[in-house]
Amino acid sequence: MTPKQKSRIEKILPILPQLLKDLQSGKDRDVRQMLAEEMEVTERELKDYMPDLAANFPEYEAIAALALQHGTTDDMPASEAKIPLAKLYGIKAYHSAEMPEARKAFFKRHNLKFFDSLRDKNA
Repeated sequence: MTPKQKSRIEKILPILPQLLKDLQSGKDRDVRQMLAEEMEVTERELKDYMPDLAANFPEYEAIAALALQHGTTDDMPASEAKIPLAKLYGIKAYHSAEMPEARKAFFKRHNLKFFDSLRDKNA
């Protein structure tokens, strides 16, 4: 992680515990917007920081996955987010047949009550 990435990620660390609690209790939060504003980056730039967040703070990997999961124009992740998402979900490729179940299991493992709301346009 570069010093710039570390500095940006450190900006969001104070809000992550409450954000995770909110998400686990089923509250709907615009994760991408919240993180981007706190980090002072665009939502498009945010995806560059999320793999490092997940790798260095595994307790917040579900937040990183949510930020990566949703693209800027729809619910499909940006192309460059698919490899980190597949890694988080424990599968070889984002477009693999096991992705929907792997994604559900990932969010369930992190006690996120709304994991079913993530649409799968590949199904």
